[in-house]
Amino acid sequence: MNINNCASKLAISGFLLTVLLGALAAATLIGLQYSGKSHGFNVPQIENVIAHYHQSQLVGALKGSMYQYVADDNDITLIEGWINQGAADDELFQQQVLPILEYDCQSCHSRGSTKTGAMPNLPLSNFQDVSAFTEAGYSWNKMAKSAHIHLFGIAFIILPLALLMAQTAFHSTVKNGLITVAWLALWLDIASWWLSKYSVIFVYSIVVAGGIELSAIALMCLLGLYFLWWGQQCKPL
Repeated sequence: MNINNCASKLAISGFLLTVLLGALAAATLIGLQYSGKSHGFNVPQIENVIAHYHQSQLVGALKGSMYQYVADDNDITLIEGWINQGAADDELFQQQVLPILEYDCQSCHSRGSTKTGAMPNLPLSNFQDVSAFTEAGYSWNKMAKSAHIHLFGIAFIILPLALLMAQTAFHSTVKNGLITVAWLALWLDIASWWLSKYSVIFVYSIVVAGGIELSAIALMCLLGLYFLWWGQQCKPL
């Protein structure tokens, strides 16, 4: 790979800067999704991450993206308790859970809703509707869809970064370490998505692996930019 001429440096630098901006945007999105905020750069709240990956889809939505529509936090506690008891079509569901959903959710989540932003394709009008969202974490179908998109997409980012790092004059420990950590963090991140359905411990590994993954990508970008424009004087460590 010839990266010494100006045109090559400009082309690769554009890629590296774009990836850096993408990493910043991803970190911002994660912060917004798991902090309950609507703008700015925020630190995710672990409770919201647990709700998304470990708890049921219904509870995760009520604690996360749909929280603004919840009338009372006790409503979430009651629904969560019902799901933990087996999510049966029982008296608790008919007399307490369903009325909460009618009040908090059905203005948008009903088959006949014409409200702006309504989701009639995701109704919560009866037990059959609601039971579809009581599975812990992502459904297997949604998990597989998200996982393969994420794996393919991030792989096509890490690969050129890794190849560029391999061409730099940095010490082999730095190069090999960053390349290895980036791939391992990606695999651990995705594996933890699946495993978090069964144990909350893996929610924490999602946070750790995701942070390492973004950091490794950003660091490879920064080191790559340094090498491209100032690397002729860079000596092996």
